Amino acid sequence: MIYKGCNDRMASDDIYDLLSPLLDDCMALFQKEDSKTSHSFVQSLKSIHNNAIHIRPIAIGLVGKVAHKYDASPHIKANGYRSLLALLDSLCHLIVGHLQTICRERKNVFFRANQYSDKLRVLAQNLHQMRALFGYAQILIGHSEDGSLFATEQESDDIMHDCEIMAKSCFYSHVQGFQFYPGIQPIIQALSMFTASYNDIVQHSTVWQTTKSLFNSGKYVVSPSVRGRQIEKIYSEAEAPFFKAFFSLPEMGVGVLLPNLVGDTVRVNRIFNLPPKVFELETTEGHMVEINRTSCIGHGRHVKARLISAVLREGQDSPDSPSIPDMGLDKSKVLLKAKHKPRSKTLLFFCHGGGFIALTSKSYEVVLREWSKELDCPIFSVDYSLAPDAPFPEAFEECFYAYAWALKNAELLGTTAEKVIFAGDSAGGNLVLSVAMRAAAYGIKIPDAMLVMYPSAVVRYSASPSRLLAVMDPLLPHCMLCSCLCAYTGFKTEKVAYNTTEHKLSPTDGNVDNDGDHTESCSSSSILSSRKQSVTDNSVITTFLQDVGDGLGRLGGPAEPEAETWWDDEIFMHESEYKPEASSQQRPSITNFFKDMGRRFSTLLTPETKTEKADTFWDDEFDMVSIDNPADDLDDSTEYTLGENSVTSASSTNNNGIFIRKGSTASTSGDLVEAHFKIKLANNFSPLKSRYFGERTKVHHTALVKNPYISPALAPDEMLRSLPYLDIVGCELDPLFDDSVTLARRLHKIGHQHQFHVVRGLPHGFLSLQMCRETKEASKMCLELLKSKILGSAV
Repeated sequence: MIYKGCNDRMASDDIYDLLSPLLDDCMALFQKEDSKTSHSFVQSLKSIHNNAIHIRPIAIGLVGKVAHKYDASPHIKANGYRSLLALLDSLCHLIVGHLQTICRERKNVFFRANQYSDKLRVLAQNLHQMRALFGYAQILIGHSEDGSLFATEQESDDIMHDCEIMAKSCFYSHVQGFQFYPGIQPIIQALSMFTASYNDIVQHSTVWQTTKSLFNSGKYVVSPSVRGRQIEKIYSEAEAPFFKAFFSLPEMGVGVLLPNLVGDTVRVNRIFNLPPKVFELETTEGHMVEINRTSCIGHGRHVKARLISAVLREGQDSPDSPSIPDMGLDKSKVLLKAKHKPRSKTLLFFCHGGGFIALTSKSYEVVLREWSKELDCPIFSVDYSLAPDAPFPEAFEECFYAYAWALKNAELLGTTAEKVIFAGDSAGGNLVLSVAMRAAAYGIKIPDAMLVMYPSAVVRYSASPSRLLAVMDPLLPHCMLCSCLCAYTGFKTEKVAYNTTEHKLSPTDGNVDNDGDHTESCSSSSILSSRKQSVTDNSVITTFLQDVGDGLGRLGGPAEPEAETWWDDEIFMHESEYKPEASSQQRPSITNFFKDMGRRFSTLLTPETKTEKADTFWDDEFDMVSIDNPADDLDDSTEYTLGENSVTSASSTNNNGIFIRKGSTASTSGDLVEAHFKIKLANNFSPLKSRYFGERTKVHHTALVKNPYISPALAPDEMLRSLPYLDIVGCELDPLFDDSVTLARRLHKIGHQHQFHVVRGLPHGFLSLQMCRETKEASKMCLELLKSKILGSAV
């Protein structure tokens, strides 16, 4: 799991050689068959071959000529470019494995052609989008200043714009989380199902609508395609309040009792409310310096923190302590005869993550309990104020004030503070770095050592090779990255409305939904706002019968293999070439019978009523309408060689299509900005465009991003030299991985003592995902760093 770099030669070289004969074998299996499923297989295979032969030279070039120039150090071969290569390697292995399964199971009488075709199509889409990401990575190489991993501002805007309007549902459906360890994949998929269901539920205000949405949320479990589309739609609309509310759910209700049930037993668990008083603190040179809350935003607000200690130590139950037991379960008050142990020589100062907008120390209590027990020292964790209500410098000021208060009142924490260790993850890693530099500037005691885990060290919405991974990252997508960074920095943002397809119902489609989540513009309001509906007394019955009719029809299933299915809207290849034989007649099916019956009942009850109903996985199919077709980058008759074998390549199809309902027409509005890709990639290649791009948040950059207390990795050399020994833990597949690499490169350049540890196969935020073996091992590794390399014998 832990590694210090990767080989210079891609493991995918062998995969490419294996991929070609597999494509040949699969093509031979399906080219002779005349069915819609076989046609879908062939189109997917051609797409995989076409993209593979174009992406291979880029990948080899990155490994042989570029990637090593951006490594964290000569001995630590890790950076965002290598992360892209590792991601491609995982995808190629997945494609090869799926093709091998198809070849092995094709003659089986129970071969599920539709399911295998569906997954292969999604894999082809993934590789198609990966080709675009590698194209953007090539551009980044030429637009980075002084060997930086981050592009210039103008180029960043164009690349991030294109990444935002790229189609992403293929990454969130059948193969979601493929880049991570198998143990973490079910957890990620479960979180996505919950996210999709949660969004449906919070949009409704009545009990009936909420109950219906809860019942209907089962579609996200049984249908990966529907789940992928819903997640893409949510991420296209969501803003900071949605993420803040969603990630705060574990700290509500019975969730607050979870640490007491599954965590280690601790004697002290107290909540501190530090009054905003001015006090003096002695510097390392013997002078006195005044500590004050300088932030005007939270002036007068108490600073909250949590003290966790496995044992009861002297001073922790002092009546002078500005603290109260958490949840009334502080065992230092229950066990009247508990013996007080001497004060610890060490204090662990911790700042939690959460993108500056969510979570508290409660979310990390299980981990902090274990650390307090294993390290045998008290832990003081700050519950800083969250953005966007409290942007920079509020959280930074509160953390610094809490640290200074801890030094001044160490006896109330059960420690002498002879040795202080800083630790933090994600946003917390940013804060502990900034607090340490501020402490050095004030001349007060700096920490003796630090551990920062996947820190957000470059707080600006800029493009880098690792941040391209946000296109497919299930826990840190582009919209969340933008929302968190803008909320904390207070950047000025504005909504740019894109030109999208309008719903124009055909006179024959008298009862088509107005919801149209595949074509409507994204709402500028928060996703948490309730949906406004205009209904009559019978509208609920109407909607219910429509869903029942559609649902029973879905249970009936399609009558013929050639009949359209609910996943056909995902196909991005043209199907105009496929025509069934003239003798092939489609027969009426039980599907159409029940669906028609449901609509007829609803029409009889409310013939003049149009209602807005929630989309279901048995909704009407969608067709693709071509808009702004790019020129074909391949000729129909051209053959391209992959390895020693060849497959006839299909011409590029419409990659800029959007989906509209049958009977609708596409139209544009001159008042809106055209949603086109700004970057022109080689061979006139264009990635698939999302159907959800009604609005985009445009970020207005300011000089604030260069403030060393907001972007520690960009701090001057003198400030970085003031830091103590530093352990940096980065996740190879984290969109913020280049933040860690940039910080490590800066420290290496100035000769500062540090160590960079790279974790493979785990997502950003693994410290708060202690639900599988791999994340527990990574957390244990962090604990060992604290124990053996940082704390040593000072406890």
